[in-house]
Amino acid sequence: MKIGINHLTHKNQIVVVNYGINNVSSVSKALKQCNIEHTISSNPEYLEKCSHIILPGVGSFDSGVENLRINGLDEAIIYAVKN
Repeated sequence: MKIGINHLTHKNQIVVVNYGINNVSSVSKALKQCNIEHTISSNPEYLEKCSHIILPGVGSFDSGVENLRINGLDEAIIYAVKN
């Protein structure tokens, strides 16, 4: 489920981070089966406005971290965790 960034509220939005090498569709399907509203995004601004972040696993940690850095998601995740 995708929604516009203006509709995200800090108190009730889950974002599944799509950083290019992870399988977000499996996570999204599981959330849908549990009737949990969520957004799939690679936009760092979404992470700053959400209440929960799901970072799906990958086969290669080094590649995953590099893709997070390339997309500016590493800093957005750190910011969201601290705030």
